Amino acid sequence: VGFGIVMTFFAVVSQGALVHSTAHSVHHKRLPDAGVSWDVGVASLWKVFAINVLKKVLLGVVGLLVALMSWPILFSLGGSPLLFLVVFLLAAMSSLIVSVVSVYAIGYVVIEEYAFLPAVRTGWTLFREHWLVSLEVGMVIFVFDLLVSFLFVTIFFVSLLPAFVAYMFALLFSSTLIFSLGVAVSTTLFLICLFLIASVFSTFTIAAWTYLFMQMHKTGLKSHVLHWLGR
Repeated sequence: VGFGIVMTFFAVVSQGALVHSTAHSVHHKRLPDAGVSWDVGVASLWKVFAINVLKKVLLGVVGLLVALMSWPILFSLGGSPLLFLVVFLLAAMSSLIVSVVSVYAIGYVVIEEYAFLPAVRTGWTLFREHWLVSLEVGMVIFVFDLLVSFLFVTIFFVSLLPAFVAYMFALLFSSTLIFSLGVAVSTTLFLICLFLIASVFSTFTIAAWTYLFMQMHKTGLKSHVLHWLGR
């Protein structure tokens, strides 16, 4: 429990610090002092944490609705596959909207120092004013998310190589120790790659959304779809 609390603290503070750092670099064209960004993250800890909790709760409700709709179909109890598809698409869109609004709300909390409820309301307003470009960026990041997921799968199978080689030597020498060492190496290799890639992708995602927030909040941002349509 204590470890989880500490990790949650660092995750939330780091999120706020990264938002502040990105916003500062966009506004001043240079990175701020790391200590200043960290202090901002600590100062906005509870508000950022509350927004993340609200996001998780809403996403959990959406996931529960999808599970309830899929239950009859998965267990051959009836139900309409078409209705499930519609609900699934609506759930995916709702999840994306919740995630985007939460990012904007965190931007208002960290950068503009809004309180929790005003930040959520203003984040929703900003999304409504720029809903198309928000969904465009959300879909792009979703594609990157899929690519990272495929990368994780690839790394998982590659990381099994030491365990496989150790298994072959373990059979050859009838030694369980060799196999145990191989499994340990594979697990360590996979976890290191997992945390490294997850950290880089999380940093990229937060920075990208914060940059988008700064552009929309300060100067506005036109949708590429509308640009292609000549509107």
